[in-house]
Amino acid sequence: YQQKLFWSLGTYMVRSKISIEKYINLIGVAYSAMILLPFISATFKAYRFCSPQEAKHIIGEAIREELFFSKLLKIHQIKKNLSRIPYLRQYANVEDLAS
Repeated sequence: YQQKLFWSLGTYMVRSKISIEKYINLIGVAYSAMILLPFISATFKAYRFCSPQEAKHIIGEAIREELFFSKLLKIHQIKKNLSRIPYLRQYANVEDLAS
């Protein structure tokens, strides 16, 4: 067994041998995906024969950009929805008066 401090939770947890092996297998799959992705996706074709660290960095940057723009779109949509609330209230008041 291994005792490890998880910084995000701030608590100590005990991990079993099986969970450690599963974690190592997951890391292996992720590493293999980093190696294979440039050969599968045309977007990353230019990075086919570069080092795995470079491919990991570039793919990580692409993921960060995607998450950033996705969050910006969500914020924009929330602002757009909030800006419509006064019109909805006005419409609801008109409907109440019509009844």
